[in-house]
Amino acid sequence: MSMIIIILSVPLLYFVKNFIDRRSLGLITFVVTLFHFFLYLLDNSFNFKYIMSDLISLWFIQAGYLALLLFIPLVLTSTDKLRNKLGNKWFTLHRLIYLILVLSLLHYYLIIKADYFLFNLYLAILLAILIIKRRVYSS
Repeated sequence: MSMIIIILSVPLLYFVKNFIDRRSLGLITFVVTLFHFFLYLLDNSFNFKYIMSDLISLWFIQAGYLALLLFIPLVLTSTDKLRNKLGNKWFTLHRLIYLILVLSLLHYYLIIKADYFLFNLYLAILLAILIIKRRVYSS
């Protein structure tokens, strides 16, 4: 989630946007997400019956799975060749990152047991970025 927030903020940070490759950050984020998923599988001893039970009954697992699944088309279309081929459809498809971010926030929120400080911090930073992006790109 923090990586997605960084990726969304890069265009607003004029002093670093020429030095940071958002595509690389996105791919790293996907790899970290896959690693997180793999650790979940490992933690459950690859017991797919138990994992399916989790998927059916736990909201935070459902949000995480959906976020991971929505991430796949972004990774598959991250090449310059596909970006050029898809044209404006590429931009529409890559807006899925906002839904992925919401699902990631939901996944994190539903896991929290006591301390909501970090969640609230993520939410405040994200809202600030979205407000700034709206103002910058609407004018």
